[in-house]
Amino acid sequence: FDPQVVLTDLDLGPGPDGTDLIEFLASNHPNIARVILSAHDSQSLSEIRGSVVPANTLYLSKLKIPSMIYVEMAIASCLDEHAPGVS
Repeated sequence: FDPQVVLTDLDLGPGPDGTDLIEFLASNHPNIARVILSAHDSQSLSEIRGSVVPANTLYLSKLKIPSMIYVEMAIASCLDEHAPGVS
């Protein structure tokens, strides 16, 4: 299993949350593109809990997504930024 991108929500129920997953990926698998898709309007909720969304992580608010094409384009852009040889 060798994913190119991980798409997660912030709220994953009891236990570790989406920012925990994203922080783990940023530290241990920096070449995997990271996308958070959340109902929260901004990533400030994670900062209140003491978690910080790592740099180079795409944050999409479900409330501001006009269509799935927007999500597809955003993920493609995130993948382009994480392509080998791109910094």
